[in-house]
Amino acid sequence: MAAKCPLKERNDFIPPTYAIDIIWHAHMQEPLKYATDCLRLVGYIIVHAPWPIIEDKKIKQEKERKDSIWKEEFQSEISMDHLFNTIEGTYDW
Repeated sequence: MAAKCPLKERNDFIPPTYAIDIIWHAHMQEPLKYATDCLRLVGYIIVHAPWPIIEDKKIKQEKERKDSIWKEEFQSEISMDHLFNTIEGTYDW
């Protein structure tokens, strides 16, 4: 998503899903590999820093933007995507 939908302004953000954030933290445990992958995939190192205090309205707007980008890219709702069982072709409720 970072490569396809770059941020327009330095202080813009797209809040990651919980699952993505966990994977992100795991990836950063190997800093050299993380930096190399970032440079290869998006051309810069994606800094994982706590966001400054952000208004609820801005958070909601960015969440909606993220959901829209995800749906367009993967043809599924972000809230449902992790439930899809690719082996059986069904959703695991």
